[in-house]
Amino acid sequence: MPRSLTQAAIDDFRDRLRKIAIELFAEAGQDGFNMRELGKRLGVSAMTPYRYFSDKDEILASIRTQAFARLADRLDSALEVHGSPDEKIAAVANAYVEFAQQEPVHYRLMFDLSRSKQNSCPEQEFQENRVRLALTSLIRDLVAHEVLDGTPERIAQVLWTTIHGAIALDLAGQPTIGSRELIQEMARLLVAGYGAGPALRRGRKKLRPDITQSQIRRQQTVQSDSALVVAAG
Repeated sequence: MPRSLTQAAIDDFRDRLRKIAIELFAEAGQDGFNMRELGKRLGVSAMTPYRYFSDKDEILASIRTQAFARLADRLDSALEVHGSPDEKIAAVANAYVEFAQQEPVHYRLMFDLSRSKQNSCPEQEFQENRVRLALTSLIRDLVAHEVLDGTPERIAQVLWTTIHGAIALDLAGQPTIGSRELIQEMARLLVAGYGAGPALRRGRKKLRPDITQSQIRRQQTVQSDSALVVAAG
């Protein structure tokens, strides 16, 4: 890499390279994606991209990483929404769906079935886990407050699979009901099937509709500190 390049110039070129790369992926898919065509569209030699990325897999992994990070940020924000359990689940699910609708090419790349796990990288796996953690955190709090009944990780996987399935149908051009209506129905069924009915029959309490994730964490911290004081006494 030329020494005259500043870090800002390197970052700018990498960003431009990623932008052209996702356009090429949208047209040709991963199999048709190649460095020669990428260089041509960038107006540089076929070897120039190798100065910034080791190969096309690293380029695509870099794009996936940034996309998962943006999705995780959206989900983290949605976790703070006030409302009933149904509304909380719908808020997170809608944030997920809106991302996929606004960035369909990136979403396809994130879950491209032709890629192997070895083409991922630690940073990409970290951002993927942020998405998984956001969904699991939502369900874990609902289970902790006895709104849902079951294993948080398993319920979160059901939630993720349902959302992804709806998006896959939409991206494939299959007719479905409106996305928000579908998400609301999914949230209602999830609460009814995993806890609201059984929990109420056992006389369990429902989560206060106005409580947020940050308030839950503060309450848990206070309860933990109180328990330590009692134990010390």
